[in-house]
Amino acid sequence: MNLIRIELIAVLLLISSEAFAGGPWTQNKKGGYAQLSFSTISAALLYNNNGDSYQLYRKVTDNTLQAYLEYGLTDKLTLLGNIPVKFVSTGDETFNADTSLVDIPFPAGKLTALGNISFALKYKLIDESWKLAAQLRTDANTSSADVSTGLQTGYDCWSYQPSLLVGFSKKALYGFVTAGITLRSGHYSESFNATLETGYGFFKQKTYLIIVLDLDKSFLNDSTQRLDYLRTGLYVNNQEYFSYGLKINQSIGQHWNINGSLLGAGYGNLVAKAPAYNVGVAFKW
Repeated sequence: MNLIRIELIAVLLLISSEAFAGGPWTQNKKGGYAQLSFSTISAALLYNNNGDSYQLYRKVTDNTLQAYLEYGLTDKLTLLGNIPVKFVSTGDETFNADTSLVDIPFPAGKLTALGNISFALKYKLIDESWKLAAQLRTDANTSSADVSTGLQTGYDCWSYQPSLLVGFSKKALYGFVTAGITLRSGHYSESFNATLETGYGFFKQKTYLIIVLDLDKSFLNDSTQRLDYLRTGLYVNNQEYFSYGLKINQSIGQHWNINGSLLGAGYGNLVAKAPAYNVGVAFKW
């Protein structure tokens, strides 16, 4: 699979591209990192879990404008927040829809609203050559939906994600692994989550090239499904994926960064199968 045909998972665009935002590192007291980013994905296919794909009746576009923040409450405790504004829409008919998935036809439409606002606390446990931190994240049920078009801007539930994060940094190289579970309300299945990320800095560590692997494996322990939203595949139950990606972060001066990412998938279920892109600008203090 080459980069031109890489298959993308839009869910991963929540990941920050800053080398040391995220992972087991906490911010210094009153220090922080703020980022504004934009992501886009446009898909006419959904993965299913047997390696094939579903043909959607209408092409679906999911754009996100997102504000992300990390702020050091103490040297060991960091507050994280994320506010996504979603611009979702459906376009022309594909004329090849899989009628076993949903009834057709249905109208095209657009929906602009908040996604799932999230906040988290991360606590530093070990700060030696290896770093270890614990994190608890909550995603609020702040999304909106339009039944007639099958559009929604997030999961119609509350989510809670406890996780452990372990990593290291040495000269120009860093890496970390995150593992946790996501517990959901509203008849959504829970899932296991794991991320591996490693990056290397060039040009006096001003430019970081970053590789990421990410797994979200649903427990498939609740089969409840709103068929209206299977029309678009946006934030439906039992989504899962294994993905990989490439990110780049460029420092500009002492405080500013610009970044971008291209994130790919080798496996998925009920998630978009199409190219996606992310760009952002960040300020660190």
